[in-house]
Amino acid sequence: MKHVFYSILITLLLFCPKSASAIIEITGVTPAHSASMSSPPDCSGSIDLTATGNAGPFTFQWSNGATTEDINGLCKGTYYVTVTNNFGCTKVLSATVQD
Repeated sequence: MKHVFYSILITLLLFCPKSASAIIEITGVTPAHSASMSSPPDCSGSIDLTATGNAGPFTFQWSNGATTEDINGLCKGTYYVTVTNNFGCTKVLSATVQD
């Protein structure tokens, strides 16, 4: 099974309050693989998220219920994450895991 790594970069700045800033990036999405149409889906996709800046620590709430920065074991689909900084400011990002 061939693994392909797709890199997407989504950068958002959190300004809340003005003295705090952060860069939130989805730095990579690994696709889920399916051997054939008749086999069950191979939910081996992953999303790599990076949060940096002086507004941390950050909390993460993914649409699949995960609360970690990065998620894996993903089937094909779109996943959303709400990132909250230590000031309570939030940003929502999304990434799509392909076959």
